[in-house]
Amino acid sequence: MARGAWDVQAAAVRGRWGIARGDWLWYGTAGLAVTNVRLAADFTDTVGPSQASVAARRWRLGWTLGAAVERRLGRAWSWRAQWLHAACGTVRRTSNNLIEVGGAAFPNSPWTASARVRADRLSMGLMRRW
Repeated sequence: MARGAWDVQAAAVRGRWGIARGDWLWYGTAGLAVTNVRLAADFTDTVGPSQASVAARRWRLGWTLGAAVERRLGRAWSWRAQWLHAACGTVRRTSNNLIEVGGAAFPNSPWTASARVRADRLSMGLMRRW
């Protein structure tokens, strides 16, 4: 049985290109994303009493892509709906620390933990221009 946890901190720089018609704006957005991923995984063998653990912390560069629509509601107010997808590859870590609970090691039994770093976000909001 394998268990894992991951924590992601991310930032992105995006440009947007679109079409405005009256009070409506439709646009696409794309750019670069960077993330700091912390991966921790534990492995417990269900056949014998052996276990192992692995941890990784990596900075990953990736990309982001999205689409949105905005509509002006008056002089200062507008609303927006936006979908964003970000992908920063995969974080993998191979461990060779498989041990039996009694203390015997299995040095020729490596195992790999991996996590694909990607996210989708749908957001809606009301905005006021000052």
